[in-house]
Amino acid sequence: MTRAREAARRRLLQNPPKGRSREELERVFEHNARIVRQAPGCTYINCWHMGDHESMAMWLGYGGGPYGVAIRSTFGLLDDLLPIDFPDSPMPHVFIGRVKYIDYQSEEQQVPEEYNAYGPFLCKSIPYQHESELRAVFADMSFFDRSDAPPGHLIPLDVEGLICGVTVSPLSPPWFDGVVNETCGRFGCPANVSRSSVFGEPIY
Repeated sequence: MTRAREAARRRLLQNPPKGRSREELERVFEHNARIVRQAPGCTYINCWHMGDHESMAMWLGYGGGPYGVAIRSTFGLLDDLLPIDFPDSPMPHVFIGRVKYIDYQSEEQQVPEEYNAYGPFLCKSIPYQHESELRAVFADMSFFDRSDAPPGHLIPLDVEGLICGVTVSPLSPPWFDGVVNETCGRFGCPANVSRSSVFGEPIY
């Protein structure tokens, strides 16, 4: 949460609502803080970069060095192909949303929809706004406040239907294009493979 939540708590503690004591409020605040603190341990996030063009910052930060590829898709395809419900989960819903970049040091700016269970997971600090991130989020509440939550979940998905294309990293050697093409062909991926345009031939 941003510092705005702590500032709001201080104001309430200094002037408790009628019928509530300072001690009661402190217990409520600690209970809420414990829930927020534990929630990441059972929340699962799939992250994408949204943009009409490539980002060199993303290649350098997440591109996997000289042998990276970027899988291209669309918001609509991800929304259509991700299953909405998981019958065996206590919180059977996948939520897709664009990340909001906020100032966590602010005492005025709050996490948007901070009382929505997924609200805090759709926010990130301003220094990361170049990521232009989209997240698919769901929580497995059966592992709330436990230390044995699995590191991830395998979600059934039509991968071939999701992929619109594959872009080879601008940092890769020329021969790597052939490796990516061959690999896609071997595993039946019909994606169009292209090389990054970051270091394309200049026009004079």
